[in-house]
Amino acid sequence: KEALAGYKAADEDVIKSQTGFAMYSTQNGWIGNLNYLEPGKGYMLYRKRATDTTFKYPVISGSLSGKPATGNVIPNADQRPVPGNYTSSNNMTIAAIIAPGFEFRNDDNILAYVNGEVRGKAKPILNPEINKLTWFFNIGGEAEQFIVFMIERGGSIIAQSSTVMNYRTNTIIGTLSKPLELHFVKQADAIT
Repeated sequence: KEALAGYKAADEDVIKSQTGFAMYSTQNGWIGNLNYLEPGKGYMLYRKRATDTTFKYPVISGSLSGKPATGNVIPNADQRPVPGNYTSSNNMTIAAIIAPGFEFRNDDNILAYVNGEVRGKAKPILNPEINKLTWFFNIGGEAEQFIVFMIERGGSIIAQSSTVMNYRTNTIIGTLSKPLELHFVKQADAIT
């Protein structure tokens, strides 16, 4: 709210880092797992409108100025960074929901895999646009490769998505009002 206060955002504008992103809603503001722009980190802004714009970061007197990166301040606690977020300078963003019929538990994790490597992880966030839990993924990568989603429970993979897609740099999949729907199939040898 501070860093983008002077920016006139439009529905579906996206601000992203290597590990998180937020999408704009005129009704509800910025929604996602990127809650703060942190000093010293880089961000990309996707603007839905084709017109030019300007915005200014606040002088270094915002709510995070002068605070150490460690300690009690966790500016983006909703993010779930994984090593795969840092192996590439590029990423794509996905806003997703779980299709009906799968029992997701509070301690479950959804992981995005590319060639057997975890490239993204997300925690559920209530999306006020649809009043449903939504997962906001940043998936690192360079080349077009298949992405598959898996649910981890108690350290074991218990389900895999039938939804498989191609990684594409700087692509935005799903919106706040129409997230990607992930369909999961339980693994036969999964312990529940």
